[in-house]
Amino acid sequence: NFPLDLGAIDAPSING
Repeated sequence: NFPLDLGAIDAPSING
């Protein structure tokens, strides 16, 4: 999802 998500698969999020 977005770089500030909880943990996306398409983008490095906060939770990875």
